[in-house]
Amino acid sequence: MKLELKHLAPYLPYRLKYLDWDCEQFTLFGLELSQNAISANAGKIDFEFITPILSPLSDLTTEETMLFTDSFRMYYRNEKFNPYMLLYKDFELACKMHLDIFKLIPEGLAIDMHTISS
Repeated sequence: MKLELKHLAPYLPYRLKYLDWDCEQFTLFGLELSQNAISANAGKIDFEFITPILSPLSDLTTEETMLFTDSFRMYYRNEKFNPYMLLYKDFELACKMHLDIFKLIPEGLAIDMHTISS
């Protein structure tokens, strides 16, 4: 698996942070569709040179899970969890919370927000 537009675009309205190749932290501002690049305060960078900073689904507290629908609460810890099957409300909230709904952290395509220093 590699980092693709479909993994980054849902987070765009929610100021997703990422690390560049020098491990500097930036905020995602836009996507350059024609070149598979992102636009940020660092200029344009190819997807392959960035690492989104996300929170694992396992970090959700009981109180936070109550913000989601029953459908989400039943399946978010399931290995067969599919973000494309979420209700829009749940999908939007998960992106707003910068949750790793695409399982990018275990694939090494994103970094757990708790493993970096601000």
